[in-house]
Amino acid sequence: MKRIISIILIIFAFVKITNSQESRTVDVTPVGFSGDFTGLQYFQNTGLVAIASSNKFYISTDTAKTWIVKECPIDSVKQILVNTDKVTGYIFNSHKVFKTIDAANTWNELSLEGVPQIFEGNNIEIRNLLSKNNDTLFLITSYKIDGLKIYMSPNRGVNWELVAENVVNNYSWTTIYDMHFSNPLHGYGYGYGYNSGCI
Repeated sequence: MKRIISIILIIFAFVKITNSQESRTVDVTPVGFSGDFTGLQYFQNTGLVAIASSNKFYISTDTAKTWIVKECPIDSVKQILVNTDKVTGYIFNSHKVFKTIDAANTWNELSLEGVPQIFEGNNIEIRNLLSKNNDTLFLITSYKIDGLKIYMSPNRGVNWELVAENVVNNYSWTTIYDMHFSNPLHGYGYGYGYNSGCI
């Protein structure tokens, strides 16, 4: 009998705790903001860094209670990427990549050495930037002919080399959205139902 009562009390306590946890949403949008945010990341000692469609950084050091607005070094930023060290990060648009090594305080343009800016008369379009680890980056590009080209940098964006080409098709919306590695030499990328192995 004591065992049954104990079980009932444990179940009652579990139900009570589960039901008491309510989810809630808090609007932390900066006052007066209009537009869209294209990315949000956390940097050590800097806090939250959001990229706005107005080509501004919104930075909060107090978990989004207040925001400081700063100019972004490039327009039309697609995304912000931060390393696991929470100090090194990258932003990019269709043609340029910028890097920070001081938690988003300053940004410098990467030279993209090894990545042609023009291929067979077509300008480069950067579709995505992904990281394998703190050192290795993948740049997903299109030249509006053939399929996507993927460039890899083993040294945080100093040099790049072509590692895959004619990947999937070349529609304006096609990209590789993410990559996962099963070991250091074998990984998979995906985007809109397509997948590629051995990248």
